[in-house]
Amino acid sequence: MRSCPMRTLVLILAFLTFNAASFAEKMAPAREAIGKVLGKTIFRDEIMIPEEYRNIDPGLFKKMQATTEQESGPDLEFDIEPENSSESGDLSDFDETDFSEADDEDDAENETVINSPEEYEEFEKSFDKNQSETNTDEDTGNEEDYGEEGYVEDPEEMTWEREKIVQGELMRLFAGPLFAEYAQGLASEIEPTPEEIQAFVADMSGKQNKIMQDEKVARMIIKPWKLQIKLYEQYGGGRILWQQAGFEAFDAMRQFLEEQKKLGRLEITDPQLQETFSNYWSEPGHANFLKSDPETAKQFLHPAWRRP
Repeated sequence: MRSCPMRTLVLILAFLTFNAASFAEKMAPAREAIGKVLGKTIFRDEIMIPEEYRNIDPGLFKKMQATTEQESGPDLEFDIEPENSSESGDLSDFDETDFSEADDEDDAENETVINSPEEYEEFEKSFDKNQSETNTDEDTGNEEDYGEEGYVEDPEEMTWEREKIVQGELMRLFAGPLFAEYAQGLASEIEPTPEEIQAFVADMSGKQNKIMQDEKVARMIIKPWKLQIKLYEQYGGGRILWQQAGFEAFDAMRQFLEEQKKLGRLEITDPQLQETFSNYWSEPGHANFLKSDPETAKQFLHPAWRRP
């Protein structure tokens, strides 16, 4: 009989614990679904945004984009007629083709043309060095960017950076699982062979980058490279993008994801996030690194480590 009070106390505590958990669940804010991938719901709070970018209006990037397109569109006109023609000299012999040809020559001189992964690596080093020197000059010569809390970043630049962060997160959350599944289905085919690893290391042995001569690094590079080749061959070829991590079957990746959408395996229900996701394939920054010529295709599909 003495056990009855103890049993009653246990039941009361269990009841209170259950009700407290139920109350907490009801009071918790509802999670907002933004889409599905492979049948799994993806929620907005899964997008990881650094704290300094969280208060930036997500719609600001689109407004900036629209303003830029409007300002740089074909309808943009400049009034270059001098207020006092007598002060501008004789313009009767002016030939506007002189300016257009000069501009073309300047553009040709300043345009960076990259024809190989090695040239890409050299361009990247040069770019980083120039950026470092530029930032040093700006840090010492421009006091307007400093406030009480230190360096204050340009709001427009932060807006662009936020857009890239969100885009990367959408790739991780939505595209990542699909590519992982695709790779798993090809596991035996894309696994680097000992011969491929040895060939890769041998090809890199005459180059300055010692890291690339490590067999573990070779394996890490070859496996995703072979996956990109599979995508390229299966989903229509198209343009190839040089990334820091290596070649990317740029158009083929998009075709693959479009197929997954049609199959109902990929869905982004938020229109703005869908646009951010799709903008990856219209990013102006990719222009100099997108190739579709036979030589690039050969370097991508038949590198030294893959040749018989």
